[in-house]
Amino acid sequence: MDLITPLAFLLQTDQPNGLFGILPPLLMIFAVIYFLMIRPQQKKEKARQAMLGAMRKNDRIVTSGGIHGTVVGVRDHDITVRVDETNNIRVRFARDAIVRILRDDEAEGE
Repeated sequence: MDLITPLAFLLQTDQPNGLFGILPPLLMIFAVIYFLMIRPQQKKEKARQAMLGAMRKNDRIVTSGGIHGTVVGVRDHDITVRVDETNNIRVRFARDAIVRILRDDEAEGE
């Protein structure tokens, strides 16, 4: 009996070599990342764009800086918001700065 034969048996593996051995686990990892992270973010961004597209004059809004106001003018990329009712102070914001539109029941609580 030769001493090399038992050592060669220890070095042999039954795993497939090359790209085909690692491809299925990588595809599974990508699928998990897509369904748990990318797809929900896309849905959230689509809902946000729909909200910004539906914004109209006299809507109560909240900006990303926490400023509450009433929309008095809507343009393509910016909006004009009245932040003080008594002094009629108006501020212009980028449309992307709007975090949410307050509905009637939320606006009454302020």
